Amino acid sequence: MYQNNERLEGLVKDYGEGITWYKVSVIALLLLILFVLIVPAVSPPAWSYKVKFVEDSEFSDELRRLGLRGWEVVAARRAMGDNERYGYELILKRRK
Repeated sequence: MYQNNERLEGLVKDYGEGITWYKVSVIALLLLILFVLIVPAVSPPAWSYKVKFVEDSEFSDELRRLGLRGWEVVAARRAMGDNERYGYELILKRRK
């Protein structure tokens, strides 16, 4: 009778390990599928870029207009325009 219990425990142990391996395989497969489905959705956005000179007198109004059109200032530097007036040279971006 003791031998039957050992055999029964051995079967339960083997069955339990099989279930654990099966669960790990299923979870790994689900994670792989999830990764394949999500990664393309998280691709970086495409941007349009633009460089624009804005004179001091038009700076606030022009920034407001550009912002309403979806443009964001990436960088700005003080510069002198073609007509020898000072202003800012802006590097702008927006989503395509």
